Amino acid sequence: MLTTKCLIFRNDVNYGLICQKINISPMKSTKIIFAALLFTLVLSSCSSDSDPESGKEVVIPPPVVPPVTQPIVDAKITAFSKNYGAPGDEVTLTGENFTDKIENIQITFDLTPAKIVSASATEIKFILPATTYLVPVLNLSITNTKITNNVKNLYNGNIAVLNPVVSGAWTVLASPSDNNGSVSSIQILDNRAMYYHSEKVITFDGATGSYFYVYRSLDEGKTWKLWTETATSYGLTFLATTNDKGWSMYGAGDIYNLSVGGEERTKLFKSSSSYITSMVSNDDLNNGTLVTLNGQVFKTTDGANFTNEYSMSGNNYGVGYPTASLDTDHIWIGGSKGTTLSDGFAMLPFLLYKKSAADGWKELFFSNTERNTVFSDMQFVDANFGFALFQGTNFSTVLKTSNGGDSWTEVDKTHKFKTFTFKDELNGFATEGNIIYKTTDGGISWSVDYTHNEDILRIKYKNNVIWGVSKSKILRRYL
Repeated sequence: MLTTKCLIFRNDVNYGLICQKINISPMKSTKIIFAALLFTLVLSSCSSDSDPESGKEVVIPPPVVPPVTQPIVDAKITAFSKNYGAPGDEVTLTGENFTDKIENIQITFDLTPAKIVSASATEIKFILPATTYLVPVLNLSITNTKITNNVKNLYNGNIAVLNPVVSGAWTVLASPSDNNGSVSSIQILDNRAMYYHSEKVITFDGATGSYFYVYRSLDEGKTWKLWTETATSYGLTFLATTNDKGWSMYGAGDIYNLSVGGEERTKLFKSSSSYITSMVSNDDLNNGTLVTLNGQVFKTTDGANFTNEYSMSGNNYGVGYPTASLDTDHIWIGGSKGTTLSDGFAMLPFLLYKKSAADGWKELFFSNTERNTVFSDMQFVDANFGFALFQGTNFSTVLKTSNGGDSWTEVDKTHKFKTFTFKDELNGFATEGNIIYKTTDGGISWSVDYTHNEDILRIKYKNNVIWGVSKSKILRRYL
């Protein structure tokens, strides 16, 4: 059979075909025809796909445009208008490189958002929210901004939120001091920080000695810190402020300035006649009063230099315990004064006090009290109304005044109270051994409020919170 044999070629531009006539058998002819058909189909497909004139739409994807990256701004928090406050209080953050777009700002306290009031490049004003804890974690976030908090305060750059307390029963907390020999004083501050002065009794090699420490909590007893060491347990030997600075007696009766946290001491003052037993100051430590054991009063108006403001005459005094104060113009300091009774010499309660700036310092001797009576505790709820506690050998006496301490009347003499505290003219608490008593009629009658498993060494009230300290526990109650 005569047929034609063809060879197809292709270059970058054209297709080509070269043919030649040859003789083949019928069977072979069938195979060639099938192959030719198959080739034709393939060729047709390739031709249509590669032909730019085929009529098919060519889709060209759009170019990829990279997103515009906003530069990260470095911002700083440099100050708070207040380090603590109540829910609803307005606070101002001061700093650098903030934004005036409120919608780009978020402030949270333990994830609870705060309402932003206004914003600028250097200030953000917001409202403190209610929080679960006293010292929540503050977080400021601003869109495309890296925030650095440069605030150095006693809350580690946070703000304490003084939520309203909920009245409840007594709560027993772990104590940072596990062997309190005595507790001479408790201080509760407006930011709810609590400080107490404890004697730690140590026995070593058969000898017994005492060390005196001040412990403090900023978070209502959750955590504690040993704030400072003092020289003695007699009198009011330390004073703390809401910024965690203060004064303390150390060494040979010298008064020292304490840095934030109580960690660094700087000598402030030393009396040449006697050691300091009482101290009162404003929160900035630039207006304060120091009183010595023998009744000399020293005053400062700059926090550095002291002048002798008042001196008691005579001898046989022991002034400095207890101390009650409202500010530097309202100070009451208890103690004792020696006198001769019909059966011999005795030390009886004595009061050195200043009930106003106009009145100045006064002295009051409780000469009609019984022998071996000790001035044990005192508290004033305002400039006129106060309570005093005397301890005798087999009794205690609760007294009250309504004229700033000029005169006192006996209220109760049926218990052996060691310490007490009052919320107002009617409501108060007192301790006798391991029992806390309560009064609602100004100390005339008392009922058992709580029984502890240890003797309670000291209690103190302020701002609807009562604190107590026993040998190895801390007690707290919200009113």
